[in-house]
Amino acid sequence: AEIGISVLSHPHAIECAGEAELLAALNPDQVGLILSEQGRRALFLPKVWSDLPDPRDFLRELKRKGGWPADYWSADMRAERFSAEYF
Repeated sequence: AEIGISVLSHPHAIECAGEAELLAALNPDQVGLILSEQGRRALFLPKVWSDLPDPRDFLRELKRKGGWPADYWSADMRAERFSAEYF
């Protein structure tokens, strides 16, 4: 068996007024994404881009992971990006 370790950078807020702005701010393959709102939180590591290369699919699946509907967006939703090193 092989064990991998992911070391995450400090997350940085993505300023966006809506989902379209968030999608435009994403750098596929380079950043992980954290979504949070009212006690819910979901995180995808950057390597998830290899399975979900389309930013819309990436965001949709991350929202599902957090318990939100795929088409959900709220003015209270917070988005943060981070990088990761894999060992």
